[in-house]
Amino acid sequence: MTSQLDRNNPVVVCDPRVTQTDQYQVDGVTDQYGYQSNSNVVHKTTTSSYDGDNQGSSDVNGYDYGNVNQVDVTANDVNGNHYISKSTYYPNDNPLSSVYLTNLPALTKTQSASGTQYGCHATFYGGNSAFTTAPSLPDVTRTEDHTGYSDPSNSCNAPGPMVVNQATYDASGMPVATLDPDSHKGCTNGASQYTACASYDGFGTHLTKAYNAKNQLVQADYNSTAAGGYGQWLMATKDANGQSTAYQYDVLGRLTAVAAPDDTLTSPTTTYTYKNTCSQGSTAPCLELDTTTRIVSGGTQTVTTQQWYDGQGRLIETKAPGPNLWSKVPKISSTLITYTIYDYDSTGRARITKSLPYAISALSGTGYIAPNLAQARTVTIYDGLGRPLGSVTYQDTSTIVLSTSVSYQVANALPGFTKEQSTTPFERTITVDAYNHQQVSYTDALGRHRYDQVFTGTNPYTVVRTIQYNRDTVGNLVSTNTFDATSTIVASQSATYDGVGRKVGMNDSDLGNNWVYSYDGDGNVLSQTDPRGQSTYVSYDVLNRSLCKGTTSASVNPCSSSAYATFFYDSYDNSSNTGVAFPSGCAAPTGSFASDPIGNETADTFRSTAGSGWRCSGYDERGRPDQSGLSVTADGTTTTQMVNASYNDMGQLTTLNYPDGELVTSQYDSNDYLRSAYFGGAGVTNPVTFLVGQVSYTNAGQFSGMAFGGTAVPTSGPTPVFSTSLSYDGISAR
Repeated sequence: MTSQLDRNNPVVVCDPRVTQTDQYQVDGVTDQYGYQSNSNVVHKTTTSSYDGDNQGSSDVNGYDYGNVNQVDVTANDVNGNHYISKSTYYPNDNPLSSVYLTNLPALTKTQSASGTQYGCHATFYGGNSAFTTAPSLPDVTRTEDHTGYSDPSNSCNAPGPMVVNQATYDASGMPVATLDPDSHKGCTNGASQYTACASYDGFGTHLTKAYNAKNQLVQADYNSTAAGGYGQWLMATKDANGQSTAYQYDVLGRLTAVAAPDDTLTSPTTTYTYKNTCSQGSTAPCLELDTTTRIVSGGTQTVTTQQWYDGQGRLIETKAPGPNLWSKVPKISSTLITYTIYDYDSTGRARITKSLPYAISALSGTGYIAPNLAQARTVTIYDGLGRPLGSVTYQDTSTIVLSTSVSYQVANALPGFTKEQSTTPFERTITVDAYNHQQVSYTDALGRHRYDQVFTGTNPYTVVRTIQYNRDTVGNLVSTNTFDATSTIVASQSATYDGVGRKVGMNDSDLGNNWVYSYDGDGNVLSQTDPRGQSTYVSYDVLNRSLCKGTTSASVNPCSSSAYATFFYDSYDNSSNTGVAFPSGCAAPTGSFASDPIGNETADTFRSTAGSGWRCSGYDERGRPDQSGLSVTADGTTTTQMVNASYNDMGQLTTLNYPDGELVTSQYDSNDYLRSAYFGGAGVTNPVTFLVGQVSYTNAGQFSGMAFGGTAVPTSGPTPVFSTSLSYDGISAR
């Protein structure tokens, strides 16, 4: 609150702070003025206290910094439990050095009302060796999370290992290196090695180089020319395989072109065109974005999708080329329309209408088309809190084929369920479908999903099943119980967690009891033990990728031939997993197929009592799989098969090379819809055998049938051996 003695001369007279917030859910309450005394109303209370735990020699005792040191949350439907978050600060209030770092939390803890701690997080600033040292810089250089639950009497000295993250900054405060909890190292900054390293442009603003723990480099390019936005626009990126993607912008800094690897900005992969036809006053939608994608790299054939937005930036219409002719004589192409209407119903509630795709003539023009409310569409109504109140789906102007209604109410207990106190209030959400089938869910005042109920009948209803969800103080799902109509438990699952929310144990009525899990510092599962006492162990590389799996710890630390599965990355040798042999039959793609393996899995091996084998993968310059191999040895016989693939600029599969050398070529129409696939290469003029002679679509763009087999030249359609067809109802459902 302020007062002004004169213009631009405010005087602060008080500094109000929220100490308590009460939130009431009053859905369905008839007496809006008596909600505080209504036992059905869900009531949440949040209290906050300030400056109660400022520590350290740099703290000015009793000074009002405004640091929130405790937040206590409770409610009238959580059995009196309290969910408390505490924060400790070590302010650096040093006027002589002009340092005022007074609001940086050093220690945060979550605990129950009894003092049981469920997590402890310590933050170190500016390279300090202890979180109890007042920060001289705001940079977070180390964080510690305790995996064990703490004893509140000994601060954060919890049992079990800690999850520690570390970071290094340059003189400008930009992060230049990080060290993960497993201390994975591979890139260099200064004289030390780290998990990830970064460097920036001359202004210390834009990231230009980033290295991972394998020292694999990705780069970003900026330039100071006008075309480069004077150093502000990303002009190109280069991935770890050395493949570059280039970008182009207009004078407003909007992206206008993208050239993916193997394309250029003179013949880009994708272009973007922005059109503003708005005039003063109320107009039809007039902000348009056209996205044009090239079908074949370097070719002239493209596909354009048009999108219109309203004044709030919401997409309201999309026009895309359709698969069929709107008219055969003369030949007129079709265009697919989808629209979204944002408005209000007669009572002032927000309403959103979304259409399914429908076809119009391409001769309707390239501009915005007014929505056709005779087409299939779904209308959803929302309340004042933005919650859906139900939806109706029409197949034409007025015929309703689907509907749901949703209501929100406050209520005590659950009908037909005896395991919950009859006085416990809940926020109840009731969903009723078009056949009057009902499903009810229950949420407590903290917003936690607590129950689901399924019913039989169409009003009156009878409970069939109740599912209960129980959570601990920090929100971990500790048990899920399923009860029948008599409130007898019929299925259950319970879990335990460590201090950072990782599941370490589980009991399940179907899967068995005494599941045990262990993790490394990065959260990777190191071992899993099932109810039979059988364990699976996994080891990882410095990028947290699985290296091998085995039934003993010794078989995977390090990976050995006794592991039942091994994995290889980045190359076609065992340099990523040196303790085991790389499959001898796996090699990089050759010939016209690109090989850019860095960052991908290239091979894996597997073995069991039934046999053994390996898989082999390859990737093109855009990261698309262009090789897939499988080798299996069983009963003394080894079978190896390798398949290669190629794609067009839109990512559509164009050729497939089978293990026996057979080649299948896919053909697409001018709008990139798949039309046929034949045996043989591209460009042949002799008759070929078709795998698929014709692919058919509905006017709305859905797949409707295939004609298989037949012989003809590639540019024509063969007489099929047999055909399949699919049909859809008025809302495009099969």
